[in-house]
Amino acid sequence: MKEFYLNFIRANSYYVRKVVVFHLLVFLSFQSYAQYRCFGYDDDRNTMKEVDKLTGRDSLLYTFSGISSIECIAFATDTNIIYVGNDSEFGYYDISENSYYKLSGNLSGKGYIGTSLKTESLYPEGMYYDNTEKVMYAISRTGSLEPELLFKINPMDGSVIRNAFGTNKDFIEITKFSFNRVDDIAIHPTSGKMYGVLERLNQLIAIDKNTGNCTVIGTISISDVESLCFDNSGQLFALTGKSSSNKNAWIKINTSSASATLVGYTSMVDADGCDCQPEINSLPVEFVFINGKRLSDNVVMLNWATAGEIENNYFEIQRSENGQNFVDIGSVSGNGNSSRIIEYSFLDNTAFQSNLYYRIKQIDYNGNYEYTDVIAVSNTNNKGIVLSPNPANNLLNVTWDKTVKPIKIEIISVLGQVVWTSEGESIMEQTSVDVTNFDQGIYMVCVTENKREHFKRFVKFE
Repeated sequence: MKEFYLNFIRANSYYVRKVVVFHLLVFLSFQSYAQYRCFGYDDDRNTMKEVDKLTGRDSLLYTFSGISSIECIAFATDTNIIYVGNDSEFGYYDISENSYYKLSGNLSGKGYIGTSLKTESLYPEGMYYDNTEKVMYAISRTGSLEPELLFKINPMDGSVIRNAFGTNKDFIEITKFSFNRVDDIAIHPTSGKMYGVLERLNQLIAIDKNTGNCTVIGTISISDVESLCFDNSGQLFALTGKSSSNKNAWIKINTSSASATLVGYTSMVDADGCDCQPEINSLPVEFVFINGKRLSDNVVMLNWATAGEIENNYFEIQRSENGQNFVDIGSVSGNGNSSRIIEYSFLDNTAFQSNLYYRIKQIDYNGNYEYTDVIAVSNTNNKGIVLSPNPANNLLNVTWDKTVKPIKIEIISVLGQVVWTSEGESIMEQTSVDVTNFDQGIYMVCVTENKREHFKRFVKFE
């Protein structure tokens, strides 16, 4: 079980950082890659290949065992992790370790199909990491006469994000195109616009991420497109399948007209799934780190540094109570163009006593912008609170010393949902909580006394 959580930390995904943020200090390591790398999956040989973006030539990286018939692959920004999924499993391939790890999150969700509220198994047929929102989108097929579903995945454990589109809306319907299914999706790295490819018509479509409504752009001029991916410049690439007149080809697609250009041929037998590793050094601002520290009950100091800036106008500092809904709380001027390390700081004097989440929005002179990942600064007042055992499997014991007078105890999931609570004057100096039915993952225990909250983290394992 220890190795399970170490693997998540190695993945360095957005959701891992979001959880570990309950510590006072979180550094973000923005990796610098020597070259731009693209990847594809060969279904026939069950192998991951590295694809040369300029020529389409490929080389073997890894032969999978324990999983096969992979339908889609997707990079998470700033990692060496390629997430993979099929109709029964979700996991990731670690490039640096050359190893595959299965994730066992709950891939089912509740939502409306037509006017009926239904619960569906949601296994990704296509997926893509949205760099503008820092979240993984995926599509899943239902019955042959029903529409495909759009949902979001928590990369930390491979589970469906609850209420991602509203109350009782873990998923939404995608516009139905008769018997033509969406084979794969891709999201533009800066605009956040989602695109998809229709399986039989071989058409490029635009998908509204909020409603699921689709618009046909045009028929792709090279047949049997199996998978889509963007590079950092916004160029859409694709792999064709074995039924194409250009078998297992690496192609470029114009997102305005759907016209395609052949780049070259791979050596794959049945190409199915592709993505490109983010080219971090091409971003207008290269962040070195961002961290936050609570100086007092109402004051938080934020510090960050850049290693290079291009046309950097200013930074907006944004704060959230739940890690999802952010508001602007101030700004700091950028340095235009720079190739040296520059450190910045911002003092939040209205940081009320609670866990708070922060991110920085960097804006160029031309109005383009990007976000850092989310960090959090916790309430430091957790003295006297002890959790045991930790990690826990069946019972979690919450104890505190006599200086703490709790009126409420809550257990909160990584998504901010209260999964257990107890309150009232009858709370003793120790409370035992049955966590047997909790999903495996990381949780926060919140002990409230009067106007003060104490937070401690624990891990649930199976």
